[in-house]
Amino acid sequence: MLREREQELQLSGITSAQSAAQAGNVLNVQKVIFGSLARYDSEYIKYLLSFRLGDVDRATLEASESVQIRSNSGRILMSE
Repeated sequence: MLREREQELQLSGITSAQSAAQAGNVLNVQKVIFGSLARYDSEYIKYLLSFRLGDVDRATLEASESVQIRSNSGRILMSE
């Protein structure tokens, strides 16, 4: 049963602190890290990788960070 609920969560996608808290409750954890990867067809940025840290009990976001991966140089840049 727990395995099925984990698979449902993977397919549904975590998009907010509220849905992260729901996932954390199913997994019986205090904190959840979730994020996204977006591809850009821009001259400068190839991907944008975003992470968020959520507190399950309070259903709040504690931190977030985004990383830009450049198209030309292969360098990774931290954005604020």
